[in-house]
Amino acid sequence: MRVINFNAGPAALPLPALERARDEFLDFKGSGMSIMEHSHRGKEYEAVQNEAVALLKELLGIPDTHRVLFLQGGASLQFAMVPMNFLPTSGSADYVVTGTWSEKALAEAQLIGKPRVAASTVGPDKRYTRIPKSSELKLDPKAAYVHLTSNNTIFGTQWQDCQRSKGHSEDSSILDPCRGRLALQHSTHLCDLHGSQCPGLGEIGGWPGAGRNVESGEGHDPL
Repeated sequence: MRVINFNAGPAALPLPALERARDEFLDFKGSGMSIMEHSHRGKEYEAVQNEAVALLKELLGIPDTHRVLFLQGGASLQFAMVPMNFLPTSGSADYVVTGTWSEKALAEAQLIGKPRVAASTVGPDKRYTRIPKSSELKLDPKAAYVHLTSNNTIFGTQWQDCQRSKGHSEDSSILDPCRGRLALQHSTHLCDLHGSQCPGLGEIGGWPGAGRNVESGEGHDPL
């Protein structure tokens, strides 16, 4: 019997997938070398990436208006990358704080620009036990984006959609699913950006994201 990891981190992978990866690691599809040794511009690797993109778009219902990204790092890196790319130097962004991960995202944005808390559900005991009501969202119509963490894994609360975050001029939402991407497979049509660390999808060290084809904020060089 194989051991299954129930702790935070990557999910169990199907045994056939692991066996195929093992068998092709030294000789990928008769090419004479490992996929790890192929050029990232070569046809062998491009075929692997294109298939992964197509399958991910099919699985999660990602529309053609969005581009699939495969990025390194995890959620903590993206907490910084989002404001570095989309928070203008002279502008602000709205953050809905509903747990530990949105607290960390806000802290990173405060190092880069001037984010504001559009809503917070923290209680007197410093715990988060609910998602804010629409009437509690104080959104700035001029905000560059509104950031929310849809799946608060530590406190056990979850947004079912991000329609309640609508109301600012650009209707641009940054959604951090935090291990909840598969449960939100049809949510890309609700938000302009959709991305997070998703270790539950497989291996460690990388994560997939999807973002609408938009320009990054003025005042920062896009990463």
